[in-house]
Amino acid sequence: MKLETKLKHTPGPWALESDKNYYDETYRYYIYDTHEPPKKEISMVETNRRVRSDMLLPQDTAQANARLIAAAPELLDALMKATAL
Repeated sequence: MKLETKLKHTPGPWALESDKNYYDETYRYYIYDTHEPPKKEISMVETNRRVRSDMLLPQDTAQANARLIAAAPELLDALMKATAL
């Protein structure tokens, strides 16, 4: 089965950078486009070790989610190739 969809997204590859604020222990994971400077932020995942909240993820989960988001273009490419078989 062929996927006949026009894709409207920022093409990959996407990169991941992390940042930690040592004062309040906030961790941020930035996903950005690597094609042209300046960096174009695509997404950001944030967590804080000091804050107890259902809204914030544990640090390892936040980092895993950020890696999954950054891999989205490659995952889409693999899906497109698999559905073309």
